[in-house]
Amino acid sequence: MLTKETPLGLPHSCWPAGDSAIKETLQLCRNNSGELARLLSGRADAVQAVDSDPVITAQAQKLTPSGFPVTFTVAEAIAEFPVGPYDVITCVATIHHLPFTQALTRFRRHLAPGGTLVIVGRFRAQVPVDHLLGVVASVGHSGVGDSAPRITADS
Repeated sequence: MLTKETPLGLPHSCWPAGDSAIKETLQLCRNNSGELARLLSGRADAVQAVDSDPVITAQAQKLTPSGFPVTFTVAEAIAEFPVGPYDVITCVATIHHLPFTQALTRFRRHLAPGGTLVIVGRFRAQVPVDHLLGVVASVGHSGVGDSAPRITADS
């Protein structure tokens, strides 16, 4: 059970209440090691993690113990959107790669009534001050990045 923060260190206002039932979660792209999918599986009955890169997806699957309710799928986030509905859809550091309006339309269509959509985007630096702020934010984030609780199969 997550007590202080949600996955990604998001405030509770961005995440369903601790006791609410989360049956299906969809994590779009950025599987990397699969850590977010495993974190989400601590709160959901099932997590569907989608990434277009077969190598990254295979690595995430390999790092995920068999007891976790996570399914990794190689697919394009918009063209091959997995059929919902989902109680939670996460899109982390990915929205800037997708056609924005089309992505939001798909998310809405596949989100269960009363569901939660979590989008963590990336800001595109355009002027020198943006780059400076990005460096400052990166340094600040690196100091708190590991403070979020970790969920294991034993949790």
